[in-house]
Amino acid sequence: MWFVLLALSFVAQAQDPEPGWYLGLPIAAVTMEGPEGGLPEERLDPLLRSVAGDPLDPDLIRLDLTTLFRVGGFQAVQADVRPSVIQNENGDFEEAVQITYQLYPSPKLTKIRVEGGRDFSDREMIEVSGLHIGDTFYEGIDDPRTEVKVRQWLRTRGYRSADLEVEVDAEGTQLDVTLHIEEGDADILDRLAIVGNLKGLPGGRKRARRTIKRWAKQEGVKVGEALPPASILNAQQRIRSNLASMQGQRL
Repeated sequence: MWFVLLALSFVAQAQDPEPGWYLGLPIAAVTMEGPEGGLPEERLDPLLRSVAGDPLDPDLIRLDLTTLFRVGGFQAVQADVRPSVIQNENGDFEEAVQITYQLYPSPKLTKIRVEGGRDFSDREMIEVSGLHIGDTFYEGIDDPRTEVKVRQWLRTRGYRSADLEVEVDAEGTQLDVTLHIEEGDADILDRLAIVGNLKGLPGGRKRARRTIKRWAKQEGVKVGEALPPASILNAQQRIRSNLASMQGQRL
């Protein structure tokens, strides 16, 4: 997934330099490149602690890698250190190093579509998924997480057989995501009956039944519509609470 890598590579020479040859050498230049494209438009070099003319310090390179990784939202950042030369104040050339930070962009969402939705709008399902254009999205990690999230939401709305498949179409680091939704058959409430002792309630039994049905409806218990599992318990609690307040006692 996410990692920060300090990679030190060398130009081929007749004899490879000794390990640590670069320590303390002056920096000839600091550059950035995107081997896979995707360099940010904003300048990041002002954030770097490794500066041309200063001696190379591995600790500062590590700080630069951490800064670039956090600020740029990259999938990976590498530092490539190669031999170079620099001209000193006397006009003589001396050994130096060139640092190149290689930036690998994270995969981003560029398009989100919904297919198969019947009872909910595309906008609502995208909001439920929590996905947004421009978000970092890692295939194999974020797609199953999204499937579980949307599937659970649908089931809490009364669609117990609901299912979802997330299709990812990648072109480089640009991702198009399609949410394939199968809502299935909802649990539809056919009839709501109010039974029990309604004697003594204001307005009589008939009015009391209408009032109780209204309370139930406010909690999602609606005849002819999908019945969310939690709505039954919520309606019972609301009715008990309201009746207790009306009668001046706890039921």
